[in-house]
Amino acid sequence: MTYLAGMVSVEQRLQGLQLKNALPVITLEQALRSVAKGRADVAVLPGTEADYVLARFADLKIQKVQPALEQLPMYHYIHRKHQALVKPLTEQLQRQQTAGSVNELQQ
Repeated sequence: MTYLAGMVSVEQRLQGLQLKNALPVITLEQALRSVAKGRADVAVLPGTEADYVLARFADLKIQKVQPALEQLPMYHYIHRKHQALVKPLTEQLQRQQTAGSVNELQQ
């Protein structure tokens, strides 16, 4: 199994499993190539980003397994110099969430 080093959500779940062959890698491409070359049986990765890499490297004969293992919340972070944007941005995101367009983006 391979995963991106530093993905806290994955690393926390792996701690309890005591896997001997878990392979942390630095890039999505490294993770996917490890699976393609048989060095790992599975890669646990963020779906949208992995899809982007797979689209760029057609030589990788890898299939995405559905449904996703987990949905993680995403947040936006703004530099203090843009503090005036926090309220209007939050309001707009709330409107989009109510309308369902945020869910469409996540799919």
